[in-house]
Amino acid sequence: MQNLRSFIQDGWYPIEEGGNSVWVWCQEKSTLRIPEKTQHLELHFATIYPELKKATQNIKISLNGKFYKEYQVKDKHSVIKIDCANAESAALEVDVVRPSDFDASQDSRLLGICLVQVVCISSDPYLESGRNTLKEHQRIALERFLSLVSVKGKVVLEIGTDYGCETLHALRDYNPEWLIGINYDQHYSNRIDIAGNCYFQKLDARNTGFASNFFDTVFSISTFEHINELDKAVAEINRILRPGGELYAHFGPIWSCYLGHHVHTSLDGEVASFEIPERNPFPPHAHLYLSEHEVMELLKKHYSPKMVEAILYQVYQGTGINRLFFEDYVHILESSGLEIILFNEFWKHPVEETATRELKRFGFYRNFETCGIEILCKKPNSIGRSDITDLI
Repeated sequence: MQNLRSFIQDGWYPIEEGGNSVWVWCQEKSTLRIPEKTQHLELHFATIYPELKKATQNIKISLNGKFYKEYQVKDKHSVIKIDCANAESAALEVDVVRPSDFDASQDSRLLGICLVQVVCISSDPYLESGRNTLKEHQRIALERFLSLVSVKGKVVLEIGTDYGCETLHALRDYNPEWLIGINYDQHYSNRIDIAGNCYFQKLDARNTGFASNFFDTVFSISTFEHINELDKAVAEINRILRPGGELYAHFGPIWSCYLGHHVHTSLDGEVASFEIPERNPFPPHAHLYLSEHEVMELLKKHYSPKMVEAILYQVYQGTGINRLFFEDYVHILESSGLEIILFNEFWKHPVEETATRELKRFGFYRNFETCGIEILCKKPNSIGRSDITDLI
């Protein structure tokens, strides 16, 4: 996915004052650079703080200094599509507010609307066919999924659709009959129509509301480690899959591995992220064998009190991760009623000696090496059960 920094020019703030988030706030007047050969731009906007949410957000757009169109943004997540052939720049004029006016923060800047992503659709056939927006882990998982399952002419559901619906856009090239994506994140719109047979809907994977035996294929990328009550979600998948239908999931890092804390927090310029080694505040597996108080004392050496509080909440209380151990996933799948075709521990990391001693206290839980899991399951035409131990 192209970085926003390659598009933005004048009139933008980082999402947090002094922070380094990839998302940016639009000022009252802001400009975007339009790359050569661009036919269309998709601007993905979001309202992050409910306190700043008005009934509508007005946006005027000009191309090369000439008025193009005025829009009203009404949802938490909105996509504006611009036809911009031969244009070199886009200027935006938006309503602005002060967060301090709403007691949202002490931030005194005039803020317009948050730009999450820009998708550039080029006249170059190579870029048009691939969109060039998938993250690396998405690309790897999607290629693997398509090597195992054909989606042509099928009714397909994605659980855990990403913010820009990149995987849905990519899969459209493989000609499914219907392609639907769902996610229950609070910042998502209720519905985004992508094409006549492709849309996103804000739904809970544990209770989708779809008819039984409806989908030929369900797939999920980097989501199973986040779903609370995963057993209910898998039971729901079993219900909505037709007999013979397939479930593919590719996910991790799971809670029981060395990066299982999954921390990804930024506040006032401070950053903690499991994805960046120098920004990862946890020694391997420490989120498992240290107490929350011990972790707090460790974090206080490197972060402000507010940042420490934010990290502790995400890791130990937040609902963004499910805190399931490897053996929990095995049990859920073996109890699901689905036939397990493939169970692949595609990502492993050795356990350090210190952690090995500490982790013995967990007894039943013994696999702390596996970070990422790939599964392919099939809904049987008749009742049966697979045992994962036959596959690993």
